[in-house]
Amino acid sequence: MQRLASLLIALAACSSPASSARPHNAASPPPKPAVNTDLVLIVSNQSFAITPIDLVVKIDGVTMIDGKYSVDGQHTFTPHTLHLAAGTHTLEARTVAGRAVLTKTFELAPDKRYATLMYWFYPKTHYEPTPEHFSFDQYAQQPIFD
Repeated sequence: MQRLASLLIALAACSSPASSARPHNAASPPPKPAVNTDLVLIVSNQSFAITPIDLVVKIDGVTMIDGKYSVDGQHTFTPHTLHLAAGTHTLEARTVAGRAVLTKTFELAPDKRYATLMYWFYPKTHYEPTPEHFSFDQYAQQPIFD
């Protein structure tokens, strides 16, 4: 009788739900979920000569920003929080009034969540003439402006 009880316990243990789980194949790790990372894109018009500028920003072909930006006191910085997945993206910035286009490929990661997009132009009569262009820079922390 004792042998029968031992046999029944052993059979019950073998048919438990825990033993029916499939072993994990070490050669192929489980897929990682997509990481969503917000990009904080800070936009500024740094030109007194052309204000406001019209600005369209596309990321991966999708329009994310479409607006006008004045220079005001030249210390106007407008943050935009853009919901993007981590990874490689292509930004295109365009202004018709400011006659400039920028196409930039960038890597979005948790340690590079902040970026600035600045429009620059100073005419030839300015003490520091600067052609129409955009600059794009990425940062690990939110930049501080003076």
